[in-house]
Amino acid sequence: MLSMCFISLISIWLNGLSSLIFCSALWSQC
Repeated sequence: MLSMCFISLISIWLNGLSSLIFCSALWSQC
């Protein structure tokens, strides 16, 4: 049960990290 919570937390963190990288890449193109 705890591992499922941990995995979901990591996936949410990775999702936020990838979106942050995507936004910074878009900003650098402007």
